[in-house]
Amino acid sequence: MILTGFILVALIIISRMLDFKKIITVFFVCNILLCSCAEQRFAFDKNKNVDTILFKDIPAIAQKIYPDHTVTAIDSVCLYRATFKETYVENNDLLEWSELNDSSAIPRVKYYSVKGYYQHLYLALMHTIPDNINAAVFFSAKYNSDGECVGFGPAYAGIVNPAKGIISFPKQLSIAKAANDFVLTLNKKQDNERGGTQFC
Repeated sequence: MILTGFILVALIIISRMLDFKKIITVFFVCNILLCSCAEQRFAFDKNKNVDTILFKDIPAIAQKIYPDHTVTAIDSVCLYRATFKETYVENNDLLEWSELNDSSAIPRVKYYSVKGYYQHLYLALMHTIPDNINAAVFFSAKYNSDGECVGFGPAYAGIVNPAKGIISFPKQLSIAKAANDFVLTLNKKQDNERGGTQFC
C-alpha cells in the first residue's frame, strides 16, 4: 500500500514535468513493475489434480529409465505426503523462524501463533505394468497463509531399489498445464543421465 502511494506521488510529479505521451509510457512501465512483483498463483488442488492425468507421461519416462523392461501403464499409485509449516520456535530464549514437519518433535512456540506459508512434499510409488519397475515420483506444492498454491515443483521421476533401501531420481520433470489439470512431463533441459538424486 505504501509502495503504491509512492508511485502515485511520483506519477503526479512526473506528469508536471513531462508531456502526455511520456506520462502514458511511465504509467505502463510502473504497471509492469508492479505486476512482476505480484505473487504467482497455481490452481493446484491435491484432491482434484493428483489423478491419472498428472501421471499420464510417467510410463514413457519409466521406459526411458529402464529400456530393457516393458512399461505401458500404471496399475496403481500409493501417495505419501509430508507437510512443512512456517512457525516460531525458541532457541536459547530467542524466537527463531523455522519450517517444521507436522510430525517434528521440536516444540513450537505456543504464546505467539502465526499462520505462515506451508509446503506439501509428495512421494508417489507406482506399480507399473506389464513389468513392475518400482517407479517413484517426487513433487512439491507450496501454499501461502490463505491456502492458495503459490509454487509447484520441483518434480523428479525415478525408481525404488528395495534391496539397497534407496530411491534414485535420474529424471527431472516439468509441470505443464493442460486445461484444468496438471501433467508431469520430462524436463529435457535438466535430464540427468548420471544417476540424479538419491534418498536413503
